[in-house]
Amino acid sequence: MECCQDQSQQEPKTKLTMADILRAGGAEYRREYGHTLTVEQDRTLREVPGCRTPLFGGHVHKCKDCGHKVRLYNSCHNRSCPQCGGNQRQRWHNGRLEEMLPVEYYHAVFTLPDEIAQLAAANKRVLYNILFIAVREGTAKTAREWSVFQARLGFTSMLHSWGQTLNFRPHIHALIPCGGLSCETGRWVDMPPGFFLPRQKMADDFRDTFLALLQKSYDKDELNLVGKLRHLACPERFATWMAELASITWITYAGSLSDGDDLQSTEAMERTVGYLARYACRVAISNERLISMENGVVRFYYKDYRENRGRGPRKVKELPTVEFIQRFLTHVMPHRMQSSRPNGFLGNKYRTECLAAIREQLGDRVPEEIHSEDAPEDDPFDEECSDTEDASEEKRCPQCEQGRMEILQELRRPTVNEIYTARWQDLLSPEFTIDESDVSEELALSSALEFW
Repeated sequence: MECCQDQSQQEPKTKLTMADILRAGGAEYRREYGHTLTVEQDRTLREVPGCRTPLFGGHVHKCKDCGHKVRLYNSCHNRSCPQCGGNQRQRWHNGRLEEMLPVEYYHAVFTLPDEIAQLAAANKRVLYNILFIAVREGTAKTAREWSVFQARLGFTSMLHSWGQTLNFRPHIHALIPCGGLSCETGRWVDMPPGFFLPRQKMADDFRDTFLALLQKSYDKDELNLVGKLRHLACPERFATWMAELASITWITYAGSLSDGDDLQSTEAMERTVGYLARYACRVAISNERLISMENGVVRFYYKDYRENRGRGPRKVKELPTVEFIQRFLTHVMPHRMQSSRPNGFLGNKYRTECLAAIREQLGDRVPEEIHSEDAPEDDPFDEECSDTEDASEEKRCPQCEQGRMEILQELRRPTVNEIYTARWQDLLSPEFTIDESDVSEELALSSALEFW
């Protein structure tokens, strides 16, 4: 006798997910803040609740021996979804591992002051770009003008906009090698043993570069100054505000990732890249940090970095469901905004040639090609099963544990137009599916507006 097992019924569901919160509080949130949603935030509200549910289609697998059936549903692939991104993070990890050099590496963090956070929230695309450029140019200036170094750096920077309690806190993580290409000879130069860039000068150069770029954007009228920011539309008040920002100390951090091991060992490189991989392809909060949602209140874990640099026990934060969703959506990235960028000699234009020359000077062999691995075990369905042969080749039947699973039926994945024009109330149901007849031609978006 054949039986069919749904993906959502394969094991008891006890863990709260972001999709559960959006399904439970999405309607109330839209009633209060629906008029403020950007296109990207609206898309997140529509797609994340349906991740790995019948909404996005999938495949029906059947055992060749016992006839047992299992439905596997596709991921939503939304960049703000906590359940997606495992394969993307693995590709980022492999790419950085291929770029590793046998030198010490530092983890640097560049944070914007709270005084700029409100301006950044209203001008994300402009301020994020300025932040990336300020880190790149400011750090390059520090390395170039430091008398004992005077070299060109190459590093990777990653943008985050959140703190542990989902507050808006734009900052950049950077993976920086302790060395660079000499500005005079072009040959590799090591930093003095045990030293990194002068941190106060690095902070000052970062601040000065950021404020100079911000002033240029203001002069070009690129900033959206509305609401509480309206007073900055006056040039005199803006100049006063900028002078106050220039007088305070901006927070930067730099810590070594070396543990005294052989820098050329595979273990040392894996540890260094693995540390930063935790910051790559991240979203504001993972499902593992969610505790419960009861009586309109969401409880979640967070680390307090003011106490022993976050090494103490985790604390619990409580927020009303609507406020929690509001904070979560604040960190949705602008359309096609890159959250990770290479800089200096690791830039796309120079990377291959520069790395080959540096490895030759350091006597380091070129690493073997690294093939992308599958997503982690806790993220087994990150990529939709589009290749029917590969999807069923290595899967054993969970029922008889002997037979092989083959794809019996493909469940259609709806288009972006169909998801965007469907009733959002329907999308909050984990069992909702979209048929082609559900969407009228009059409601469908034109191809010109299909920009994601």
